[in-house]
Amino acid sequence: MRVRHGLIPMAAFAALLAGCEEQPAGAPPAYRTPVATATNAFAVELYNTLKAQEGNLFFSPFGIASLVAMVQPGAGGATAAQISDVLHLDALGSGDPHGALRALFKTLRSGGDQGGYEFHMANALWKPKDVTLFPEYLRSTWTQTGAELHEVDFARAADEARRDINRWGEDHSAGRVKKLLPSGMVAGLTGLVLTNAVRFKSDWAAKFNAARTSPAPFTLLDGGKAEALLMAQQARLSYAATEEVQVLQLPYASGEFSMIVLLPRGVGGFPALERRLTAASLAEWLGRLPGLGSRGELPEVVVHLPRFTASASLRLAGTLRALGLADAFSAPPADFSRMAGAKGVFLGDVLHAACVEVHEAGSLVPPAPVAELPKPEGPREPPKDFKADKPFIYLIRDDRSGTILFMGRLVNPKE
Repeated sequence: MRVRHGLIPMAAFAALLAGCEEQPAGAPPAYRTPVATATNAFAVELYNTLKAQEGNLFFSPFGIASLVAMVQPGAGGATAAQISDVLHLDALGSGDPHGALRALFKTLRSGGDQGGYEFHMANALWKPKDVTLFPEYLRSTWTQTGAELHEVDFARAADEARRDINRWGEDHSAGRVKKLLPSGMVAGLTGLVLTNAVRFKSDWAAKFNAARTSPAPFTLLDGGKAEALLMAQQARLSYAATEEVQVLQLPYASGEFSMIVLLPRGVGGFPALERRLTAASLAEWLGRLPGLGSRGELPEVVVHLPRFTASASLRLAGTLRALGLADAFSAPPADFSRMAGAKGVFLGDVLHAACVEVHEAGSLVPPAPVAELPKPEGPREPPKDFKADKPFIYLIRDDRSGTILFMGRLVNPKE
């Protein structure tokens, strides 16, 4: 799955892997913090722009937003305003908006250091030798966050620059992405290249029993069938349903993250679900989940979920232009006068690669056998049935802040 646009690459990699609209009245906020409000609005708008492409989709709105926000302090005029608008930075207040994103990253990283999960994110700026950046901009925006600064010669040593960037991406993705920049993309570049790498790893809180995984038909968007390996478990989980969608929260073992699956009602309900998806509707659906939005005892749920791996390489310049970030990708009118004295500095592209594995034990970890849920004595309510044997939307979020870290859709388990 590839999208191609643009001129100068700005690369964001995420490996696993709100909004400005009013939240539903009377429910605890599903978007708990200003960072969640901004990032989740951006996530939904990005999803709704990318959904026109065919096939599966996966990306990290938090990784992309964190990266693009780092160039906002170096921008001026309309360029700075457009970055703020697209990323919804006004939701973060009038102080240091990109600082709020940095603070969340530090929280995510420090929690991983204490055990229970792994969260790794790295940023780097690749600067052509003939471009001088202001020391204060580098100090306040890049050095302060532990980001790397590299000097490369795109004009005379394009292949070497590409190899260096690809080696960086491979190192920070634990070897999962070999080519952030394909051959022929670097030659003759005069602008900046920005790279971001994110990876996440955790067990499920309630692991699936690998012995119960079995092949089953998965209904595709065109009504055809593909074979999927459906994992199975029965457990008490946060579950909600409306006439149009079933919503299931699968917590990770740390208790700080979860995968949330949005499964449409009916075999042909996925296009309608995508049309209905907004920051407000997502907040409404999440707000119905017991323990997340509404109150109530967790129901018993019989879950069938495909074991799948999703990967994508997306070039996002055209997508970001469509969202309103127009000036940054052309010189003129790009205004990055607060990061560099030279005129003509602009961004040509955002390259984003992402991947996720979902299997019995969790994300990016080997499967392990688990005990079945004990059967309670006496009468009980029949368990809810959640069978994801058709296209669905999913997201991985930080439940402490409410921020969507990763978002995607599975429409074909064989891709």
